[in-house]
Amino acid sequence: MKGGTAGAWTGTEVALPAAENLDAFSGEVGRKVSQVAENTVPAERILTSSGPADRLVYEAPFDQTSGGTAVAAITQVLLVVPGRGYVLTFTTTPSRAPADGPVFAEIARSIVLTP
Repeated sequence: MKGGTAGAWTGTEVALPAAENLDAFSGEVGRKVSQVAENTVPAERILTSSGPADRLVYEAPFDQTSGGTAVAAITQVLLVVPGRGYVLTFTTTPSRAPADGPVFAEIARSIVLTP
């Protein structure tokens, strides 16, 4: 991302039942996202260096300011291995989303989970 961009990414690990798969995990995260998202693109299955993942793209409010409610453009990539789920969350401004999206996608595709 180029100068002045308000972009960030975080990773979260979640304990899952051993039998929970990507479809179930993605469905649960998608339901939670739908409670806060201003607009949501349905989950898209992508291939990462660690295997299949689901990508959710949406905008959500994150802060009240004197000028109104600030909105973030969010991309989440969901991965599952037995007993663990991972949520990679990429955040930028809505105006930067078209430029930052391909960078986020490249990072997500390159993630390798190691035991």
